[in-house]
Amino acid sequence: GQKFELAAFWRDKLEDIDHATDRQHVLMSHEENKDIVGFFNNEKYMAMVIIHIRESRIINKSSFTFDLREKLIQKKEILNSILEQYYQNFKSQLPDIVIIPEMNKRFRILYAFLKDINEEIQLKTPSSENEISLLRIANKNAKVMVEQQVQMEEIKMNDAEFREKLLKESIIPNYISDIIEKYKNLYNELLQNSKKRIAEIGARRFPSSGQKFNVMTHCHSSLVTGILLEAKRQGKDFKVINTETQPRLQGRKTAKKLLNANIEVIHVVDSAMRWAVRHYQVNMIIIGADSITSEGTIINKIG
Repeated sequence: GQKFELAAFWRDKLEDIDHATDRQHVLMSHEENKDIVGFFNNEKYMAMVIIHIRESRIINKSSFTFDLREKLIQKKEILNSILEQYYQNFKSQLPDIVIIPEMNKRFRILYAFLKDINEEIQLKTPSSENEISLLRIANKNAKVMVEQQVQMEEIKMNDAEFREKLLKESIIPNYISDIIEKYKNLYNELLQNSKKRIAEIGARRFPSSGQKFNVMTHCHSSLVTGILLEAKRQGKDFKVINTETQPRLQGRKTAKKLLNANIEVIHVVDSAMRWAVRHYQVNMIIIGADSITSEGTIINKIG
C-alpha cells in the first residue's frame, strides 16, 4: 500500500508541475504587449530583470547579473548596453512598450536605438498601478539576485578559509561532514528565522477587534500553522475550519497542533469538503503553497 501511495504522490506532483508550466498568469484584460525592466546594484554587482507581458499574460522573465569589478565600462552604461544587445538579438519578439524605472540620458540613447528597430515602440516610465506594481516586483527580484551573489561570494570565502584551516590541522577525512554540518546549521537558522518573520506578517491579517471570526485552512502547512499560532499568541479571537486532504489526511496534523494551543477547531473530513464550503461562512482562507515563482504564480499539489 505504501508503494502505491508513493507512486500516486509522485504522479500527482509531476502532473501539477506540468499544469503549472502550461498555465499562464492573467494580469488584466486589454493589456498591451510590454516589457517591465527592473534593476538593482551595489558596489560589486548589478542585476537586471525583465518581465515579459504578452496578450495580458506574464509569459516569461529574463534575468542577468554582472560583476561590476570585472567591467571596464561604468556601471551606468552597463544597463543600457545590455538592453541594446538583448533587443538586438530578439527583434522578432519586441513588445509595444518597454517600461523603465526612470527616463534619463542613458535611456534616451536606448530609446533612439529601439526606434531604429521599430518606429512604433514606446519607452516610458510606469504610469498605472499595475505597471508600478510589476516594476516593484522586477526591482525586488533584481535585489534578491544581487544579495544571492554576495552570499555566494561569502560562502566561497568561508569555504576557502575553512579548507585552509583543515589542511593545516590535517583533518581532511572529516572535511565533508564538517562542511555539511556547518551549512546545515546555517540554513536551518535562516529557515527558522524566515518562518518566524512570515508568521508575524501573516498574523497582521487578523483583526484585533473583540468579535470572533472564522478562518478556513486546507491540508497542512507549517507556515500556515505558524501564522495561526502567532495570531493566538497575540490574543486574536478566531475559530478554524480545518479541512483534511486525501490520501495522507495531512489536515489532521494542523488540527492537532491548533488544539494543543487551545485554538477552537472544527475538523472536516475530505469527503465533506463541498458541504463545508457551502455550510460555513468564513472571513479568511489561508493555505500553503509548495512553490511561488518570482512573478507571483503559485504551484501547489493540494486540493
